[in-house]
Amino acid sequence: MSETNPLIFAQITDIHIGHYFNPQEAASNLRWALREIGQIEPQPACILATADLVSGGTEAELEEYARLAADSPVPIYALPANHDLWGEQDTGAWERLVGPLRCSVDLPGLRVVLVDDVSRRRDQPVHNNEGWGAWLSPEKMAWVDEQLSTAPAAKLVAQHVPILPIADSFHNAWADSNASEVLDLYRRHNIAALITGHWHRNNEWKVAGVRIINTGALCGWQYDGIPPHHCFPTRPGYRLFAYDNEALRTFWRDGSYWTSPPSFPDPQVTLEWIGPVHTGGPRPQVQPVEVYANCTLVAKAFSVETEIAEVAWSAVRGQWQRATLAYQGLWSEWKVELDMDRLRGMGEQTLWVRATRADGQIAYDAFMLAVELPHRRFHALRQNTFHGGKRPLN
Repeated sequence: MSETNPLIFAQITDIHIGHYFNPQEAASNLRWALREIGQIEPQPACILATADLVSGGTEAELEEYARLAADSPVPIYALPANHDLWGEQDTGAWERLVGPLRCSVDLPGLRVVLVDDVSRRRDQPVHNNEGWGAWLSPEKMAWVDEQLSTAPAAKLVAQHVPILPIADSFHNAWADSNASEVLDLYRRHNIAALITGHWHRNNEWKVAGVRIINTGALCGWQYDGIPPHHCFPTRPGYRLFAYDNEALRTFWRDGSYWTSPPSFPDPQVTLEWIGPVHTGGPRPQVQPVEVYANCTLVAKAFSVETEIAEVAWSAVRGQWQRATLAYQGLWSEWKVELDMDRLRGMGEQTLWVRATRADGQIAYDAFMLAVELPHRRFHALRQNTFHGGKRPLN
């Protein structure tokens, strides 16, 4: 493997096949993703499916997922979570229709370890969401340790729930669990990254030296619990990875909003980093980033039809500054310095990024900046890193 011939693989997560918010679109999104991934050249080595593949965890839903997944020309390796299991009394339907609960896959130059990190407490009844949590039992810890210890090359771990420190514990399903021990295990084995799903959001951060890459939902919605819909639509999509022994690169591929069959943007451009802060997503999920000094912008662009010729940014109508090509592979990565002198003073304003294909087709992404005076605390230049598995650096 090299930067010109990297290992390519993909990730899909949180598909929620079955009777949930958008059953028709969820199935269509899966068909679209599997078809497009299968048409990529060179063909990806595999697809990692990081749980919540169905909604109610019933045998009928798992059968529907298995039927759709059977059309994939690329091998799929999957792990389960609560939505995949809570509809049956045991894991038999998953193991019969989808595969083992955990497995390791040896790709050229990389071992991928998929572990089922979500389980139900034995004292909780079936269908009780409160009875589920993220935890690696001693048995699972020993299995992961063995898989990582015997890896012939670099290592990557896939699980469902991301690990994020908050106060003196951890956020969401890892609260009051053994997240610190899990992070220590991953750090000791120097894994290339931990890839996850669950939150239906894109993001990336480091916890105690472990790189965590969280991927948005292929189902195309974000739960908010507010009646009558209890969710709002987001762009569905999947993630591509390129590994070349030196670096693990990643790209979120957008699909369309709730349409069936789904369409897709071509070209696509995403402003992904403002300094060391990830911009989140899938769109429209963004939060303004406070800036008070120049910093580096990183945008990523993709086209099915032809190459991207140019990426530029602007905060003032008609004034565009070209970015510099930093990486060219299945997608391209572009960098440019955010020049505070080009912004329109203080306060919130919109930052635009534009990608132009070689044939003149154009795509845009937009992001809100909160431009502050220099003496204000600046989150965009604070290291997006967590220490010791406990709390953010101040």
